[in-house]
Amino acid sequence: MAATLEQMAEIFSSKISSLKRCMELRGAATSANCDSVLRSLDKELLEIESSLSSFQAHLEKEKKLLEQGEVMQDVAKKFKERLEHITSNLPSHLPGVEKISQRVVLKEEVTTENVKKPRKTRRAKDLSSEDGFEFPKLAYLTVEEFDQIPKYIKGRTSYDQVNNAIDEIHKVITAKYKVEEPFKAFENLKPVMKKYKAFKEAEIPDIEGEYFFIDDDLKTYSQMKMDSTGRAILTMLRHCGRLREVRGKKLLRYVLKL
Repeated sequence: MAATLEQMAEIFSSKISSLKRCMELRGAATSANCDSVLRSLDKELLEIESSLSSFQAHLEKEKKLLEQGEVMQDVAKKFKERLEHITSNLPSHLPGVEKISQRVVLKEEVTTENVKKPRKTRRAKDLSSEDGFEFPKLAYLTVEEFDQIPKYIKGRTSYDQVNNAIDEIHKVITAKYKVEEPFKAFENLKPVMKKYKAFKEAEIPDIEGEYFFIDDDLKTYSQMKMDSTGRAILTMLRHCGRLREVRGKKLLRYVLKL
């Protein structure tokens, strides 16, 4: 019964409010500007409804984009986790795995230590392993650098072949610059004197104090063949700023850019 009385009270209250509005608007028809005011109100109401509709449509669009963004974020997160897992669990037998770790170590060494170039070809006693001297080595090519090399230069040469060649060049530099000047007694002095003389004859003032090698050095101290692939690798290293070529005395020198 109480609920019925409350409903009746609400109905009577609503009726009374309607009657009050009618009483207030009873004389509005006799007003001179009543029609223009009502038209103006109607126009403003239509504009408000239009703005609300546009705003609601924009909110719906942004809501869909937000949902799509959340889905893409989840996908990207899972993809990142998968890549990190793959990178940290690469099998050691895969080609290039050792190169990656070597390149990381080499990059850290270059950023923390500035290797000084010798003024001239130093004596073996100055470059002995007892002093802890290590000959500078060319930085390995990154995958990005290799991919940017034009196809007509690299042909079918692989990424690992290029970085393996850098190892061979380091062997050449190490073997070449460890040859002592002829002031120490050797069991067989003549071959050493011959090598030293050949090295000195290949030097020119333009590359004084820099490390370099020639074709004969590669043949003598490395397994790298100077065939079409070997020539292409040297061209790629020059293209990527690891080497520069200097000609003179009828010789082509490959100078290390450190």
